[in-house]
Amino acid sequence: MEVQKEVRKKRVEKRNTEKDPAVYAFQVTDMMFNVMAPRFEVPNEEELNFGCTLQS
Repeated sequence: MEVQKEVRKKRVEKRNTEKDPAVYAFQVTDMMFNVMAPRFEVPNEEELNFGCTLQS
């Protein structure tokens, strides 16, 4: 899924607040998010061979 960093951050904050057991496994801190955010990359063609792209 190709989503801007700000949108991903808002979604993480929402999950942290709601703690819905269907999607919440652990608290993602700001430090955790900031460490991992630069590692996000859009899947390449080979990775999408059996998938699809969603834009939000």
